[in-house]
Amino acid sequence: MSVLFYTHIRKTAGTSVRRSVFDPHITESKRHRPNGYRAAIAAQGPFDLVQGHFPYGLHHFYGTSNPRYFVMLRRPVDRAVSFYYFVEACSGPSYTHPRLEEVRKNSLTEFYENPIHQNVQTRFVAGLLSDYAGRYLSLNGSLGRAVLRRAKQNLIEQYEAFGLKERFKDSVWLFANRLDVTPEWPEKRHKKTGERPAVSDLDEHVRRTVRQYNSLDVELYRFARKQFGQQAAHLNPETGVMS
Repeated sequence: MSVLFYTHIRKTAGTSVRRSVFDPHITESKRHRPNGYRAAIAAQGPFDLVQGHFPYGLHHFYGTSNPRYFVMLRRPVDRAVSFYYFVEACSGPSYTHPRLEEVRKNSLTEFYENPIHQNVQTRFVAGLLSDYAGRYLSLNGSLGRAVLRRAKQNLIEQYEAFGLKERFKDSVWLFANRLDVTPEWPEKRHKKTGERPAVSDLDEHVRRTVRQYNSLDVELYRFARKQFGQQAAHLNPETGVMS
């Protein structure tokens, strides 16, 4: 049984892509967003789409031997800045982000000193359990290179398609083409981070430090940019038709 798995990495325009490509064409009863791994294990399918903030490998919990994986990536420093200020903004009466106090107590660079926040995109695509890898493992040195190699390999061999937030429209058309559907464009961006500095406005030391803390993501994104063109080389961005 073929099931779609959408690896939703935070602050990569993932929700907008999901609402443009996946949700309009898959009935709600056939979509599953597990709240943790226990929910994934206990899920009563069958489902056509499984999505959420989980790394590659979630298909093992759903008994499918033919998973179709999709993921969006984003420039690492921009994603890191966006996530930090997104957490800071999630302090309203309806929702308080679980990392809010950590953000309030730490500057941007101090926040990313914590390994759990570093190289999130690489860890997700490589298939590492995010919390475990961040809390107990340092991805420096040979371990980091091994994780990066696995992420690159998965991106090409295990993901049916991947997109880039900076090429949002091309990515949506690419995913839609793979699924043989027509995208429904959102009227507005979902969960847009409010007031936050642009990366170019940050002090050079801050940019350099955040980049160093996410150096694996920087390399993965550089690799993805080179490969993205091969995925969409024949895709007409206006019609979504492969020429």
